[in-house]
Amino acid sequence: LAGAELLSVTGSHERALAIKLVSIGDSLHAIEYDLSPHHLCEHLYGIAALFHQFYQSCQVLDAPSASLRINRLLLCYATRNVLRQGLYLLGINNPTDRM
Repeated sequence: LAGAELLSVTGSHERALAIKLVSIGDSLHAIEYDLSPHHLCEHLYGIAALFHQFYQSCQVLDAPSASLRINRLLLCYATRNVLRQGLYLLGINNPTDRM
């Protein structure tokens, strides 16, 4: 991913996934406010569902251009990191190694 400076999303599936990824803070604030970890579970499930839609509809490794491939790989990488951190907060360690 060398050379990637800024994530650019163009498709509707890419955009929906990116918005869901950056809104993880809202779920964390909800947990802090009412001490209900189900908010994080629902958010992580939503991320996984949107990632599935993104991966089904968008070519990642075979993207038409190198910049598009880098942007889509960054979305995959960000999704992995958010899921890993969210599951860690729920007490589930290292599940993404097998996903």
